[in-house]
Amino acid sequence: MLKKKGVSPLVATILLIGFVIALLLVVFLWGKKYIEESAAKRGALAEKQYECELIKYEVVSAARQGDFVRTVIKNLKDIKIHKFSFVIGDDRTESVDVIETLKGLEVKEYSARFTEQIIGTFSKVSIVPWLKVAPGYYVPCSNKKIVANV
Repeated sequence: MLKKKGVSPLVATILLIGFVIALLLVVFLWGKKYIEESAAKRGALAEKQYECELIKYEVVSAARQGDFVRTVIKNLKDIKIHKFSFVIGDDRTESVDVIETLKGLEVKEYSARFTEQIIGTFSKVSIVPWLKVAPGYYVPCSNKKIVANV
């Protein structure tokens, strides 16, 4: 007759406890990395939102030429503005984003092209600056919007 012996209850308990500890360790390390990355992203976003409050710029001139709106913008602070959104229209709003950096204390001309159907029906353009948080990711400074006559 064959006598089969199983794993003793003590060894089984130790193996089970070891497995649970290993699983908890993996979950803890993953969670720690996730929280650190999330906090870093939120910190960068909060920093840029604070930097939005420091932005100061003015529209030197704005004119319509064909289906383009040409705007000259002057940066009054030593803070880079990485992108602008140009918005026209009242009930039929159209927006054009121009990703060209306006360096600190620089004056630069921007051209935004709009569709022919709406270009002739407006007399104002709203300009919203954006700051770069990470490559390809920007945060709008909506509270620094300027409306210019064209």
